[in-house]
Amino acid sequence: MLTPISISLTCFLFLLIMGWLRPVPQARRLQASLLGSTGLALIMLQYWGYRRLSGSFMSVVADWLPAIFMLLIYWQAGRIVRKPNERLQSFLHNTDIALFGKLSPIIPRSKYRTYISNVQELAYLFCYPLVPLGVVVLYLAHMRNNIAHYWTAVLLAACFCYVTTIFFETLPPRALPPGYGFPLSSGWVRNLNLWIVRFVSIQINTFPSAHVASGGAAALILLRFAPHAGILYLLIAGGIAAGAITGRYHYILDVILGALIAVAAFLLT
Repeated sequence: MLTPISISLTCFLFLLIMGWLRPVPQARRLQASLLGSTGLALIMLQYWGYRRLSGSFMSVVADWLPAIFMLLIYWQAGRIVRKPNERLQSFLHNTDIALFGKLSPIIPRSKYRTYISNVQELAYLFCYPLVPLGVVVLYLAHMRNNIAHYWTAVLLAACFCYVTTIFFETLPPRALPPGYGFPLSSGWVRNLNLWIVRFVSIQINTFPSAHVASGGAAALILLRFAPHAGILYLLIAGGIAAGAITGRYHYILDVILGALIAVAAFLLT
């Protein structure tokens, strides 16, 4: 049965094993092991808490602990990636160039293009708080009993992308020459996004896009249980997908596959 715990446990164990089987530097292998062991320890503490602590307290812990699991699994996967797969990277990059070349004639060339880029950067910034805010939405909608369902879909979508990333290693498109002329934002939101990806991200492209997958899964679950919030989440998730492309945080195929993963996770749960 798929649950937030079973998904997290499977990912921690799988990445622990892969970290010792893959030819990666010893320091990074140990970092991955530490992250995975921390996740496993948190799961054990959660089971211990159910036996020793109050049920109401542990239910709140269970509502929020998956957010920590997501981060740990993301960083753990990032420590066991190797060098980029240049063949796949070139394919994704050339696909972007070809698709932007076809779209360029129909994109209006006006003063509003820079404004649109700024709005999409702002939308992309929401990829970080979007998922945990979904828990708040369910609290406010008096649908707390569906939080485990929510996390199951979100973790399934995000963790699938984290695990596949170690097999499909590519640099993010912002690290490569653009090859197309869509204007990048130069405002403070762009600078904030770049600061976050510099100091928090694993510096490798998640393939498919985990931000699109997790945000899309969150939106679909909320659309089922809290429709008004779900519609807003779908709009934001669409903005994240657009910002991921125009801000060159992800390749176009990353985003398309991420959206498909979101739908699949929703249907499977």
